Amino acid sequence: MIILVYLLVNVCLSKRVSYSCQSEYFWTGQTCLPCEKGCKCSSYMGCDGGLQCQDGWVYQDEGEKKCVQCPTGCSTCIVNGINGFICNKCQTGYQLIANICVPLSFNPRLGNVKFFGFGLWGIPYWNIALDNLPQGIEEAYSTLDCIERDSSTTFCLKCPDGSWLNEVMQCEKCGPGCSLCTSRGTCVECQSGYYWGEQTGQYNQYNAYFNGAGRCLECNIKNAKNCDSKQVLSCIDGFYLQNQICMDCLNQCLTCTDSNSCVTCKQGYFLQNNQCQFCIGNSDMNINCLECSDQTKCTKCSDTYMLINSQCYLIPMDPGCEKFRAKGNNQVICDICLNGYYLYQGTCYSCLNQNELYELCTNLDESGQSPSIYPTQCFTNIADPISSANYFLIQQTDQEINTNICVQNNNGCIKMVDSIGQCSQCADHYILNNGVCYPCSTILNCLECSYNQGVICNQCIQSNYLNNNECIQCMEGCDVCSSSNSCDICSPGYYYSTLQQCVKCSVKNCSSCPNDTCRSCLPQYFLYAQTCQLCPPGCSNCQGTQGRECTSCLKGFYLKDRGCYPGTQYCAQYNNDGTCKNCIYGAYVADNQECLPCISLGAGYVCGQNANVYCFLEILNFAVLFILLIQ
Repeated sequence: MIILVYLLVNVCLSKRVSYSCQSEYFWTGQTCLPCEKGCKCSSYMGCDGGLQCQDGWVYQDEGEKKCVQCPTGCSTCIVNGINGFICNKCQTGYQLIANICVPLSFNPRLGNVKFFGFGLWGIPYWNIALDNLPQGIEEAYSTLDCIERDSSTTFCLKCPDGSWLNEVMQCEKCGPGCSLCTSRGTCVECQSGYYWGEQTGQYNQYNAYFNGAGRCLECNIKNAKNCDSKQVLSCIDGFYLQNQICMDCLNQCLTCTDSNSCVTCKQGYFLQNNQCQFCIGNSDMNINCLECSDQTKCTKCSDTYMLINSQCYLIPMDPGCEKFRAKGNNQVICDICLNGYYLYQGTCYSCLNQNELYELCTNLDESGQSPSIYPTQCFTNIADPISSANYFLIQQTDQEINTNICVQNNNGCIKMVDSIGQCSQCADHYILNNGVCYPCSTILNCLECSYNQGVICNQCIQSNYLNNNECIQCMEGCDVCSSSNSCDICSPGYYYSTLQQCVKCSVKNCSSCPNDTCRSCLPQYFLYAQTCQLCPPGCSNCQGTQGRECTSCLKGFYLKDRGCYPGTQYCAQYNNDGTCKNCIYGAYVADNQECLPCISLGAGYVCGQNANVYCFLEILNFAVLFILLIQ
């Protein structure tokens, strides 16, 4: 039953981590074991004090107190009532708008955009219907990735060249041929090969809106860099100007004055006597030195080479290497391996290739004649971490030398004491005896057990009773019993008859009926003339004459004047007067107490704590103009 694997010498750990558990698992010192869903913990299936939650989860202290998952895209959030979330930090690939994490690609102008927040809750997506748009409008409205964001809100602060920060905090592309703009339809600087000129031909609303008083026009001479409507002023790199034509420089020239004289050189060359010469080690087929001061001294190498003593040396193919270093004057070797690899003589080798049970490992002698490998973490089957398919990391002493080995779990063990697999602590519903964990389920339907020359059942699951170390099912309709022909507590909807059996209530939807006389009904029903009648619409419980008085309401309804009224759509929590207190994630309480989408052309980002309300008027102006454009 116990497998002993490779006895190896224990040494100080390398720069890599010695163990690594997945989210919602913790390291026991021997293996990774699960926490309660969404929790951080230090005990098997536990949740640390104060209900500490994993990243992307938050503690909900209303209703069922537990860790609940933040909405998609949120890395941290707070709970505002039940099911009401406020995100305050987003995951990579999302931006925070009105305390909602939306994809960076979110664009409220295009017809294929879906309202992100409501989609999370299975509510139909909010779509903007745009039909018969002018050709090119989608490209004109496309956005670029932001290059600098606010650390708290993730709103964009700086856009890349060729774009500008628009009214919805996105980097919208400048017009065709424009490299610098400050608003839609204007251009401060044209791209290379373009010049500013007036738009010719008949204007339509679309062209006038995007081009303003003019636009960047393409130079009519091929390879021109700067020009105007009449002439070429300069050429792009690799060409020189002659008689209003851009002519080719020599192949290795970056810039030149004529067909024979270089001014600057391309990467991999240096300038000597107006000619570009190869840097050291370069050829027509291979450019490994990108920059050099002369033919003997390289100053910068390509990505697959390393600079050593002014020369470029090829970095070896080593998928397990995290960081390389120079060895001597002409060799590149690995310095630090990735997790799951060990270093030996400058090369990384997979721990699994050494032994299939080693998830993480290290090497005693990285430069010796032969590697001395020992595990720092053993194989764990995350799907079933307490089964015999898992292995524990155990340290033992052999001839005064500390050693690490992988020892097979004996099924149900969560803490092992020695290399022969002796267990000191078992998981729930297992019993420990002489270092071995025995499952209570050895006895069918047993919940808790002890051990005395075998598994002894102490408690059975519900609707079962214990008899001669067996769990025997109670009679039909019985929740608690002590024998097969008697019952202590009948199930809801059953009563204990004079024949000492649980008999189903004759009244439909009755929950309690001693002697077959209905005393109470199931939720959403009320008792009337020994029948269970349906409560008024929206009631979860009701009372009074013919059940006309609601005492509690179904989800989506609120209680007012002893009746249940339909609530506001997307409301998560109501005030006593029936108005919405908190909306679900992605919506806000408007002035009329309705829950409306936070992100829309008219909402102005009013949702959440970091409301970007100043956008409101600009968005309305844009909406009006947009409607005019598509008419």
